[in-house]
Amino acid sequence: MGIVSVTDLGKQIIATKRILKAVSTNPLAVECRMQVISAVSGTVYDASNAPDLGTSDEFTFEINHFLFRQFYNTQFPLSTDNINDRFDLKAFRILFSDIEADGTESATYFATQVSGDFTQGINFSHNITQRPNKLNSFNVDNYYCDNSGSATSKFLTSAPSPVNVWLNDKNYISVLKWSKNGLDVVQQQYVIEEYDVNNALLTTVKTTFLNRDEGGIKIPFHNNMVVEITNVLTSYALIYVEDIVGLVKRSEIRRYNVVTNCGNVKIEWINEFGKTDHFYLKGEQIKGISTNTSVYEKATPINPSNNDYGNRVFNNELSENWTLYTDTVSQTVVDWLANIYLSKKVSVYIDGERFPVILNSNKLVYFSDINGIYQISIPIIFSNNVLGNN
Repeated sequence: MGIVSVTDLGKQIIATKRILKAVSTNPLAVECRMQVISAVSGTVYDASNAPDLGTSDEFTFEINHFLFRQFYNTQFPLSTDNINDRFDLKAFRILFSDIEADGTESATYFATQVSGDFTQGINFSHNITQRPNKLNSFNVDNYYCDNSGSATSKFLTSAPSPVNVWLNDKNYISVLKWSKNGLDVVQQQYVIEEYDVNNALLTTVKTTFLNRDEGGIKIPFHNNMVVEITNVLTSYALIYVEDIVGLVKRSEIRRYNVVTNCGNVKIEWINEFGKTDHFYLKGEQIKGISTNTSVYEKATPINPSNNDYGNRVFNNELSENWTLYTDTVSQTVVDWLANIYLSKKVSVYIDGERFPVILNSNKLVYFSDINGIYQISIPIIFSNNVLGNN
C-alpha cells in the first residue's frame, strides 16, 4: 500500500500552474508528503497536504509557485563561447509518500516524466513563459527538434525570419530538444550554411549537439548556438537542424541577413523562452540626462560675502535616459518586440560596448500609418548612475 500513481496536469513550463495529483491505496493515510530534489543542488521543496476535499485517497500539489524561483537569467557575455552554461532548465526528482495518523510513512514513490524516455524519477521544468493571449495555444512539443521533429519544428525564438546581423557580431539561436539513443549517442546536428549575393553556397558547418549534464544526468535539452558571420563575402546564412544519419530536417530553416546599414545600437533581451534575442535600431535617438540632487540650506550672515549662499548641493547623481526608435517595421516585428516586456532584462550595445539598461515604460509604444507601416519607440534608462561634482 502507498502512493500508486501521480498524474501531471500542467505544462512543464513556469508560466502556468503545474498540478501533480497523487493517489494512495492506503486507507489509513491522512496526508501526503511531496519532496522536490534538484539533480544539482539537493532538496528545494518539502510539503505535506491533506486529502483533497471530498476524497480520502487523492492529494494535489501545485509546484510552479516555487520552481520559478530556481531560475535566473543572464545575457550572454561578449567574451565567451560557453554556450551551454544557461539557467533555462531544471532537472529534479519528485518523491511522494503517504503518512498515517501515527506518523508511519510509506515507501517513496517516484513521479516519472510523463512523456520522456529518461532515467526513472527525473522530471524537468523549462524556464518558458508566454503572453496571455498565446498561452492556451502554446505546445512545447512544437519546439522538439528530436526524432519526432519535422521541417516545421521551431527554434526558441518568436523573431521573424529573416533577421539582420552585423558582420563579426555574436548572436544566438537555441533549440529545446534533440534525441539520443540508449548509448547516449546524439542523433541530431545543427547546420549553418553561408551564401554570397548570387546565392552561391560558400561554406557549410555542421555541429553535433552536446548532451547537457544536470547533476551527472546527461539530457538532450537546451542547446544554444553562436551565430557569428566573419566572411565578408557572406550575404546571408541559413540555420536548421537535421539528423546526423539520413539528413532528415528536424526544424524550420531560419535566415540571417548580413547588413552594414542597420544602425550602431543593438538591443538584446531575455525572450519568452529564457534565451537571448536581439534587434538593431537605426531610427532616431533622443538622449537626455536626469539628476537626483540633495540640497541643504545654510543660514547666511547679515552681511554675506561672495562665498556665502543659502542653498547648497551636497549630493548630485546623474542618470542617462534615451528613447530609441526603430526604422519602419512590419506588424510581425511589432508583435515580436512586445516580448521585451516579458522579462525586461535588457542590454544595449553601442559602438561595440555593452550597457545594462532598464525599460523606462510599462507599455510598448508604436506608431502606424494607413499602409500598415509601424515605428516603435523604446525608452531606456542606463542602469548605472554616476556621481556628479558636489
